[in-house]
Amino acid sequence: MCDSFFTLTIARHGETDENKHGLVQTFMDTPLNKNGLEQANLLGKYLKSVRFAKLYSSNMMRTQQTAECVLNHSKQQPPPELILDTRIRERNFPAELEGQPSLSWIKDAMAWSAKENLAPIRYNIAGAEPHAGFQDRVVSFFKELCETEPTDVDENILVFSHGMVIVVLLDYLLSGDMMKTPIKNTALTKLKIFRKKPECTGKCKVQLIFHNDKSHLEI
Repeated sequence: MCDSFFTLTIARHGETDENKHGLVQTFMDTPLNKNGLEQANLLGKYLKSVRFAKLYSSNMMRTQQTAECVLNHSKQQPPPELILDTRIRERNFPAELEGQPSLSWIKDAMAWSAKENLAPIRYNIAGAEPHAGFQDRVVSFFKELCETEPTDVDENILVFSHGMVIVVLLDYLLSGDMMKTPIKNTALTKLKIFRKKPECTGKCKVQLIFHNDKSHLEI
């Protein structure tokens, strides 16, 4: 049985020039471009009336800028504090791949995925942060959310993060073809998470509400 639940909404950051041109940007600290700022402001307008108990962001510039745009539109008073957490940074790639075209490693990952019948996010790129370590740090953030005492009944939590972070978390919690779908800039994924009682073991029960939603960009 579950004591309570919370709603977790995860937003990918807005577009950067590297996104626009299909270049690798993992630990490279890149800002939003003009379109990315417009996307983030549209997301802010879309979420302006939603009350969030907690807000989290990776410490990268592109996620923080997205979060700030959303907070600027929020009607919530006082606005929640934005908490930065390095565990939800993007997967770390070797320096020589930063700023290079993404297509080659994506093709390799998709070919490996088809051969092994596993999600492409599990593919280990030479010199990159191993999948297991990447998943462990993202899941540790998620587990901490599950174990934290709620501040509100049925609270809402909003997280600003990165494409591979969202995919690796969903691969841990769920399964299916969504693991092969690229996460669009500022797209939202929403989950209902049921907290476990202390005596329970295993994963939290998770219900997917929607995934990779971009309707705010169509307003």
